[in-house]
Amino acid sequence: MPPSAHPSVHDWLQQETPAIQQAFQANPWQTAAPFVALYERYGEPLQALTTDRIGAPTQADWAVAQAWRQIWQALQLAETAWDWPDYQALAERYWADLWLPPTEAIAYDLPSMPPPLWVYTQVAIANLPGIDRLLLALTYTYRWSRSQVLNQLQMLGHRLGEPQLRQLLEIAEVRLLAALPPDLLEIYSELDYMVTHQDVIATVRLCPRND
Repeated sequence: MPPSAHPSVHDWLQQETPAIQQAFQANPWQTAAPFVALYERYGEPLQALTTDRIGAPTQADWAVAQAWRQIWQALQLAETAWDWPDYQALAERYWADLWLPPTEAIAYDLPSMPPPLWVYTQVAIANLPGIDRLLLALTYTYRWSRSQVLNQLQMLGHRLGEPQLRQLLEIAEVRLLAALPPDLLEIYSELDYMVTHQDVIATVRLCPRND
């Protein structure tokens, strides 16, 4: 069952694109349903366009996710209603200068982490304090042990005990999940994706660094 079957997304898909875009622009963090609806409307043709341009499926999926992050940002500033040619033009401009990492270096999997979920998570992670991003990455991406994390923090000037580390990690998790639109995980967790907070946190591996 696709996300388009979720009641809030389904309702938006009954609307014209300008109305969906306007709802997204009004407050992109209040509800994810409008952006998910836009993805459900234009995601498939954009995916096909990427596949035609980029041969390796893993690289194509990664490029799609990156393009949707650009779309997420651009739509917030758009003064006119977008239609398919606008999505296509932005993606093609972006891909023209996009460096594609080798397939083996890409940890992104589109079927298990659809672009709307990935985009919102990436933006939320990028806005977290640096220590939160570090703790999430070391713990969930690189799967370091507590002692390894503590040693790394000590090298950075943070002298903590294991109870303090556990508390800080819990705070980082709460901050990340609280930063997401309240309906985002609901849209995906009720369906075939069965997304959990662990899945979301694990996407820190692709977090853009802004330090």
